Amino acid sequence: MNVRSEILRESPIEVKRKTLNKRYTDLLNQYTLANQKIDETIEESERYRRQQEADRLYSDLEAVDRKLKQLDKQSINSNRRYLNLEQDIAKIDFEQVMEKIDEIIRGFRRGVRGDALIIVQENLAMAGDLCIKRIQERLGQETGDFKHIEIEFSPEGCLDKVGFLEKLAEYFNASFTKEPEQFEQDCIQLIIEKICGSLQGGSILFMEVRKWDELPCQEDIFQWFITSFWMPLIARLEIVSQTHRRVKFIGAIVADAEFSSSCIDFDYLCLGENPPKMLVLPLQFWTVDEIQEWLECYPGLDNPRSIQLAKRIHRASQKGIPSLVCTALRKEFIA
Repeated sequence: MNVRSEILRESPIEVKRKTLNKRYTDLLNQYTLANQKIDETIEESERYRRQQEADRLYSDLEAVDRKLKQLDKQSINSNRRYLNLEQDIAKIDFEQVMEKIDEIIRGFRRGVRGDALIIVQENLAMAGDLCIKRIQERLGQETGDFKHIEIEFSPEGCLDKVGFLEKLAEYFNASFTKEPEQFEQDCIQLIIEKICGSLQGGSILFMEVRKWDELPCQEDIFQWFITSFWMPLIARLEIVSQTHRRVKFIGAIVADAEFSSSCIDFDYLCLGENPPKMLVLPLQFWTVDEIQEWLECYPGLDNPRSIQLAKRIHRASQKGIPSLVCTALRKEFIA
C-alpha cells in the first residue's frame, strides 16, 4: 500500500509571523538608533525633528506589535481546533477494535488472567496511532494508575533483542552490571523486577513497542520476545497479585508496514497449554458512511454539505485509507 507523502511547508500564519517579527526587529533597531541620535544632538530644531522621527517609529512598532498579538490569538484558536479535531478523528471508526478491547476488559473483570498482547500492523496507512490512543483512553477508564511504556526501534540503534533490553533499561533508568549478550536472563530479570516494582493495586501497564518492522529478523525476535520476555513477565502476575490485586499487563507490538506473515501465525510459537492472549487488531479502510456520520456531528456542516464532503474525501483518500482521510479532514477544517 502506497501513501503519498506531502512536502512539509510553513502555514500562512507562520510565514506572516516571521515577516512581522523581522519588521519588528528592524523597527526596534531604528527606534533605538533614533533615540541615541536625539541624545547626541544639541541644536533644538534638529532634536525636535529627530524626536518626531522616533515617535513615528514607535507608532509603527506598536502597530506591528498589535498584529503579532492578533496572530498569537489566531494560533491559539487554531491549535485548539487542531487538538479538538485530533481527538474527534479517532471516533470515525475502530468500532471492531474497541469491541475486542471491551471483550478483553470484560474478561479481566470476570477474573480472567490479566494479560493481552495486541498486534498493530500498517500503522502509518491505517492510522494505528489514533486507534492506540483510543485503547489507552479506554484502559485509563479502568484504573487510577495507568502506566504507559513506549519504546521505539530505529536504524540508529541496535535492531535486535539486546537493543530492546537496552531501551527498556533506559526507560527505567536501570544499568546492566553484566553484558546483555552474555547474561540475557539476568538482564531480563532485572527489567521485570523494575516493572513489577512500579506497580500498585489496580495498575494497568500498557507497553508499546513501535517500529517493529525495522527489525531485520522479525520472526526470530518475535519468538524471543514472547517466550523469553513476555511470558516470564505475565508469569509474575500471580506473584504480584498476592500483594497488589487486579494488576494488568497489556502489550502492543506496532509496525508501520505489514507484519511478517509468519509472525502472526501464532501456532509456530508452540506456547503450550496456557499461552498468552494475542490479538491482531482488525484495522480497516473507512467507508463513506463512516466519514459522513462523523461529519454530521461536526459543528457548522449541514446534511447536504456533509454528504458531498464525505464522498469527496473518500474518493480522494483512495477509497478510505485512514491516514489520507485524516490528512483531508485536517486540510478542510484547520488549514
